[in-house]
Amino acid sequence: MARGAPSPADLQVVRELALRGVVVTASQLESWRRAGLLPRHQRRGLGRGRGSVVDVVDPVVVESAAVLARHLRQGRDRRLAVLEWFAEAGGAAPPGAVRVPEPPLAAVREAVV
Repeated sequence: MARGAPSPADLQVVRELALRGVVVTASQLESWRRAGLLPRHQRRGLGRGRGSVVDVVDPVVVESAAVLARHLRQGRDRRLAVLEWFAEAGGAAPPGAVRVPEPPLAAVREAVV
């Protein structure tokens, strides 16, 4: 399947995760987004057919990608990873740490059923 170049917003997510020591590729982000596990970036229109841009990468996207990178590995059932993510999101975050966002409700429902 042919893909275009990764968006600047996805490249920023990859860089932010690399600073944490988490290796994620733009194609993984795309795959997780298609599966409904990763939220889309909030875009702002430039007006009159000039396209749109992402001003600021949402921290929820970065944290969700970090959680997915921790729990998903090649060949692993995504439903199990979503359940682990759901359990992790319920825990308290240490002071100064970013709270783990909850997974999408549709993904949790699919994992449980």
